[in-house]
Amino acid sequence: MDRCEVGDFEAGGYRWRLVLCPNGNKKRNVEGHISLYLEMAEEKPIEPDQIVAIDFRLFLLNQKKSNYLVLEGTY
Repeated sequence: MDRCEVGDFEAGGYRWRLVLCPNGNKKRNVEGHISLYLEMAEEKPIEPDQIVAIDFRLFLLNQKKSNYLVLEGTY
């Protein structure tokens, strides 16, 4: 499997989805680890002066070591 899209959800009036590339993103020459993305699930018309932003936090759990990584960002 190169890419897995997780069910859509709504936030801030827009539809979003999580995208997991378990072997990295080969389109960007990234290999040897996972790539995890947050992307818009639908295209809505956006005015030239309009800004769409979302603050997010992702938790990645390592079940073997019983620890997790927190990723935060603004999209």
